[in-house]
Amino acid sequence: MRKHALKLISVLALTLLAMLCVPQRAAADDDDPPTRVARLSHVDGSVSFEPGGTDEWVTAVVNRPMTTGDKLWADHDSRAELHIGSASIRLGSSTGFSFLNLNDNTVQLQVTEGTLRIRVKRLDRDDNFEVDTPNLAFSILRPGVYRISVNEAGDTTVVNVRDGEGQVTGGGESYSVYANETGTFTGADQLYADIVGLGNDDDLERWSEERDRRDDHATARRYVSDDVVGYEDLDEYGGWRDVPEYGTVWFPRTAVAGWAPYRYGHWVYIQPWGYTWVDDEPWGFAPFHYGRWIAVGGAWGWVPCRPRAVVGVAYCSRRGLCAAGLRASAGRVDWRPTLCGGRSGRRREQRGLVPTGSARSLRSFLSREPNLREQREYIEHHGKYDGGEQLLQHERRQQQHDSHEREICEPASTRRRHGDLYTGPHHFTAGGAERCEG
Repeated sequence: MRKHALKLISVLALTLLAMLCVPQRAAADDDDPPTRVARLSHVDGSVSFEPGGTDEWVTAVVNRPMTTGDKLWADHDSRAELHIGSASIRLGSSTGFSFLNLNDNTVQLQVTEGTLRIRVKRLDRDDNFEVDTPNLAFSILRPGVYRISVNEAGDTTVVNVRDGEGQVTGGGESYSVYANETGTFTGADQLYADIVGLGNDDDLERWSEERDRRDDHATARRYVSDDVVGYEDLDEYGGWRDVPEYGTVWFPRTAVAGWAPYRYGHWVYIQPWGYTWVDDEPWGFAPFHYGRWIAVGGAWGWVPCRPRAVVGVAYCSRRGLCAAGLRASAGRVDWRPTLCGGRSGRRREQRGLVPTGSARSLRSFLSREPNLREQREYIEHHGKYDGGEQLLQHERRQQQHDSHEREICEPASTRRRHGDLYTGPHHFTAGGAERCEG
């Protein structure tokens, strides 16, 4: 009887402990930044960009990661293209666009005027994909091809569903639009609907179909998932070949003598992740956020990582100062800024902390393996940034656990060094890190 009572008390204690721990874990997960990001992959003509939280429009730059709050304006006779995983979004002429929300399960877009052409290749059960206009909300219910156009006054929205199915809500009304249908919806307080068959293609649709064919028939899909953002540009600007020990490697074609990764571009701060690299090359997204660079016979090549388990990508100095990267998981590739170190857990990997300044300044800074005083002086000189104190705390932990962290951040036989930045993906596990097999 006594043993039974003790066992019952133990079970109750463990249950209570689990109940206390689960909310804390859930709260920690809620604090994590999103694992999805959009890439501005193409612009024609005059396209402007306004980062979230600012009121300043600048010229849009290809390879810029985009997230909640970011806006685009494609001027007259201009167009733009974005990718979110395997989904594509294309803006037509005179189009105002913004991200109202972009996180792990929600893509919420806004078009104030002009035309969006959207292709959704996959839609998970808990995914929400919505387009808001001044007079309605359109929810995409199935994978397919969709087009949403808004007039300048904002009181008329035309929804074309070439393939798939969607639902329009507005003015207290709800309408379904099916494949091969066009719905014209007018009014604001009260919505009037006219649903007919599809019309004829225009220049935006023909251009989009051409881009879709390019994406679908890319040789790169043999070696990387189509969730790897930017894979579609690799064929045009480089080629694949087998390299002993590494497998199939992609080599860029470049006219710059002595070209090397992380020389031509800039660092940009993107909330909530931190600083990340934006490369100048039109193909410069996937190779700088996935996989790793290696030097082969005097040329630089990119080794992709196949999606498996969890793969973190970090660009590290010896002391663990790292840039933002991405990670892959089974069936999906996610944006996940990382820091070196697997044993110390998820909390540290969320900060993509790199001091501000030019790439050359950054390489010089990292090459000196700065101590605490030097880090403080560098931050004060180049400006404060979110997470600066965490960087210093990280450095203190580096000094306390130097040998352990060096083993994680520097798998000597599998890493190549360029300048003063180390690149290389890790499998983050309970026991630490191991290299990603190409």
